[in-house]
Parts: sequence; structure tokens; C-alpha cells
Amino acid sequence: MTARWPDPDRAYIGRYVASLDLRSIKSRTCYRQVLHGFQDVVERHEALDQQVLLAWLRQSSDRWAATTLLHRTRIIDRFLDHFLEAAAIDHNPVEDLREACHIKQCMPVWRALISCDPEQALAQLRQPEPFGSAGRDHG
Repeated sequence: MTARWPDPDRAYIGRYVASLDLRSIKSRTCYRQVLHGFQDVVERHEALDQQVLLAWLRQSSDRWAATTLLHRTRIIDRFLDHFLEAAAIDHNPVEDLREACHIKQCMPVWRALISCDPEQALAQLRQPEPFGSAGRDHG
């Protein structure tokens, strides 16, 4: 059986950061700070979803400038991708939003979430389904 995240002793974060081969103590400290802050928010919510992402962004915007915050989202992206691959989480909410919008990159999703009206910004991101996907189920 695969262990699940979030884990109360936060050992996953420690192992994840150790696995990254970060060159400086400052980088490791930054990653741990970002990931512990994210886990704090996740633990206050029932589901790992868009609301968690919004809550983390709101909390973090008090601490960091928008450009720094958007840079920190990459830490969260890689962390969630890693845990999805390890089956420690069932889904990645950033990937879910990206797929719902039919876009390949995560940064536009984060920019939409950090905007004044995230729902409208996400709606503007939505692209039509890729060519050929509408007829796949017909046969």
C-alpha cells in the first residue's frame, strides 16, 4: 500500500526536498518553507482542489510579491507532479485545471488563479478541445 500525503510528520516533504539535489542550503530552506506552507493550507481543507490553491495563493500573497509568488508556484507544481507519480495523491488540481482549459502549461493557470477574478480568468483561458477529440467515442 502506498502512503498518502499529507502526512502528519511531514516526512514526505523532507524526503522530496532531499531528492532534489539542491545545491544550496538557502534553496533547500526555501523549498521546505514553501511546501510546509502549502501543506498547512491543505490540512485545513477537505479536498485537494482549486479552493486549496486559491487559499494558498491568498495566504502567500501577504508574504511575497506577485513575481516571487508565481516563481514559488513552480515548486508546488513539481511537488504535486512528483506525488501524483508516486500515488501519494489521487490527482493534481493544477493539472486538472490545465486539462479542463485544454492548455499544456501550468503558469497560465496560476496567473488566472492569482487574478482578481479567477473564475473569469480561467474561463478566458479555456480553449476548444483539440481537433479530433470530439469524434473519438463514435465508432
